[in-house]
Amino acid sequence: MSKQAVPMQPLMVARSETAGRASGGMVAPNGSVAPFGLGALLDFAGALATAGAAPSLPRGRHLVETACEARRFLRSAVSDLTGEAVLQHASQAETTWHVTLRRPDRSLVAAITLTYAIIGDREAAEAEAMAAEAPAPATPAVNGTPTSLAEKRRDQIAAAACGVIARKGFANATMREIADAAGLHVPTMYQYVASKDELLELVYNWTMANVRTDVAEATAGCDTASDKLRATIAAIIEKGDHYRHRIAVLNRETKSLSPAARARVLAHYRTLLRQIADLVSEGVASGEFREVEPEIIANLIDGACDIWPLRQFAVGEFGRDRFNAEVAEFVIAGLRRPATRPKRAAGAKPR
Repeated sequence: MSKQAVPMQPLMVARSETAGRASGGMVAPNGSVAPFGLGALLDFAGALATAGAAPSLPRGRHLVETACEARRFLRSAVSDLTGEAVLQHASQAETTWHVTLRRPDRSLVAAITLTYAIIGDREAAEAEAMAAEAPAPATPAVNGTPTSLAEKRRDQIAAAACGVIARKGFANATMREIADAAGLHVPTMYQYVASKDELLELVYNWTMANVRTDVAEATAGCDTASDKLRATIAAIIEKGDHYRHRIAVLNRETKSLSPAARARVLAHYRTLLRQIADLVSEGVASGEFREVEPEIIANLIDGACDIWPLRQFAVGEFGRDRFNAEVAEFVIAGLRRPATRPKRAAGAKPR
């Protein structure tokens, strides 16, 4: 009996370039020309992110992937891809990397955001043991649409929870009402959230992950800092419009989170603010923007975008496109470096 051929895997090379950045390439086996599968793209993105994180990882610490958000743009057949991983956020407990994968002509194939927990030797051993016993991980969302049953269920539960909490408030909402609104049996819902507190945290994290992914996707093909900020503002306002009722609940019910959950949620929110602040810093460094404090500007931008979902009574009549254009122009005009006038020669009279 002849042995079954084992498919060859793509060859991947990833290297750290500078602090917070890594790059590399992926070549199809035997130089063949074919579309790379999503699994290969995610593996390549993971290799780039971990290569970028490795130089600054303390001895005895390990990376464990905790979140993956992927957007795929092209599925055309190619023989090789290039990739770049850029650090989005780093703390003692967590690091987040945004990875872009491109064809040789620089067209964007995928944009992937990976978040890793930074853990010690003992925690890593426990996580490895648990992974050996657990079923295969779910496929992450692609193009904003949940692809696994678990993700679809969590999105379903989050949407239902927002509806019930918006009507009754968090304190008066019951798990049975939320399960009914989600079209699930209560025991089924408890497979995805262990408590009402965990459910509220799910709503926050699920919504924030979607916003962060949309921002990363929107800016991936932009060249200038101004274009990136315009795309970011449009993405946040569009998502705010889509999640209008959910955002109202999130703003009102922060007080209902436990202290630990509130800290985790605020950490996710700060990651979004850092994404925006990094774009502002980029514009300052290139001379496109005047000298500003990026974190203050990031908060101003996010606050301005929140006016659309939270103050519909005041701005709804103008329409989303007009509101978006006005906010973007207000922000960019305020950041733009003033044009310098040429100095007059000594003794010259003003015209």
